[in-house]
Amino acid sequence: MADFHILTTAAVTNSRLGRFDARLKVVVVAVAIMVNLLSVNVVAPLLIAAAALGSLLISRVQVRRILLRLGLPLVMASVVFVTQLLLNGETVIGQVDVFGLTISAYAEGLERGLLIVARVIGGASLVIWLSLSTPVQQLLSASQSFRVPKVIVEITALMYRFIFVLLEEVITIRQAQQMRLGYARWRTAMKSVSVLAASLFFRAYDRAERLFSAMSVRGYSGSTMAIKTRTLSLTDYAALGLALSALLAIYLIGRLTL
Repeated sequence: MADFHILTTAAVTNSRLGRFDARLKVVVVAVAIMVNLLSVNVVAPLLIAAAALGSLLISRVQVRRILLRLGLPLVMASVVFVTQLLLNGETVIGQVDVFGLTISAYAEGLERGLLIVARVIGGASLVIWLSLSTPVQQLLSASQSFRVPKVIVEITALMYRFIFVLLEEVITIRQAQQMRLGYARWRTAMKSVSVLAASLFFRAYDRAERLFSAMSVRGYSGSTMAIKTRTLSLTDYAALGLALSALLAIYLIGRLTL
């Protein structure tokens, strides 16, 4: 799992999108999210999603990785769409009888549901684009440039690092339990899960204590060295201006009533 983290970070850094400054990406994503939320039609969010996902595909990001990250937002958007379709509106566009209960679909709910689904796809695509095109180290560096408190940056870095450590611990414990037929039956599986959770808690606490001791020995005094950022060039500003101009055009399209 740790090796997977290292290989993934290296792949993102060496990709075409990984060479752009993270500060510019954060600004573009923040503006794009605002444009996505302020749109009154489905065209603008879908244009944003197409631009974000298309740039990832051009950078040769695996389609499987993109679809896995889009899965949960699409499921949540589907639930919201069905809820809006059946509960919001007055103009009936269809009815169906289920066990004597009449279920109606409304035109207003259909329009509202499609807009919410488009916004979810657009927002999720932006987050996926930022995460798959920017290494965590660059995001932390950009956070410092935006005057995010150092304690938040340090906690975020430690959390990200130990996500993979804890996942590796979970895999190790689970494999040991499977070798001992810990998941052969429902009752033994529930017991194994509870043992896994308890063991993970104590191992996480033990690793945190050892990490703090190791950092203290190396002179840790409550704050780490700031990450240096490079000076933005004219090319960076030109790319930022081009991206913001495109977002302005998408914003104007999104404000049109279709």
